[in-house]
Amino acid sequence: MRRMTCAVLAGAAVLFSCLLASSTAMAQAPAATIDAVDTPGPQFQPPNVTITTGETVRWEFDQAAAPHTLTSSSSNWTIDETRNAGGPAIDRTFNAPGLYTFLCRFHQ
Repeated sequence: MRRMTCAVLAGAAVLFSCLLASSTAMAQAPAATIDAVDTPGPQFQPPNVTITTGETVRWEFDQAAAPHTLTSSSSNWTIDETRNAGGPAIDRTFNAPGLYTFLCRFHQ
C-alpha cells in the first residue's frame, strides 16, 4: 500500500510540474505579434488587435527598412516609442480588454 501511495504521489507531482511549466510558457508568449513593414508602404501589420486582460502584444522591427514610432491611436492606451529598422521589439502587457489601434508617427 505504501508503494502505491508513493507512486500515485510521484505521478501527481510530475503531472503538476508539467502543467505548471506549460502555463508559465503560455503566459510568456505574446498574444499577438505586430510587424513594422515598409512594403507596399510603411505600416504595422496588422494595424490593430483585440486582446483580453493580461495579454501581451509584441511589435517587431526586423522586417522594417526605416525607423518607426509606435504611437497609440485609440483613447484606451498611450505609447510613443521609436525603433530603428532591425531594432529591439516592444512588448506591452495590457490590463484592460479591448480593441487597441496604433500607427507610426513617421508614416501616417
